[in-house]
Amino acid sequence: MKLAGDWLRTKGEALRYIWVREAGDGKGDHVHILWYVPPLLSREFAKRERGWRKLMGAKPCKRAFKSVPVGMSLKHSIYEIQFGQHYSDALRGVLEYIVKGAEPKAAEALGLALRRPGGELWGKRYGMSENINRTARSRLLK
Repeated sequence: MKLAGDWLRTKGEALRYIWVREAGDGKGDHVHILWYVPPLLSREFAKRERGWRKLMGAKPCKRAFKSVPVGMSLKHSIYEIQFGQHYSDALRGVLEYIVKGAEPKAAEALGLALRRPGGELWGKRYGMSENINRTARSRLLK
């Protein structure tokens, strides 16, 4: 994340992300990270991502990392509709998937249809970059 953030800063952008940890039988302890990468930088970002993993010492391992764009392609967010699918629908699907373990009241308030337990974990279950946390969002409203 540091390498991605450093690279984005050279492009005049900030790293923005949310993450959610899950655990369970058959899937182990893992994390979903949803990054925001400006659409015009997404192809270059994707090319660099594998190199960043190598630099941090991550060993190639089947299914250890899975990185896919939201929607039909890297350009879906630019064109909004591809093959009849709205980008906003694809984004909502991804968001719904990563927050599927939300408390029932929160899920109801957000209109989330997908509900599954996120497994038993010790420590923090979710988080986000400081530039989009509650304090940062409240500054925007002032």
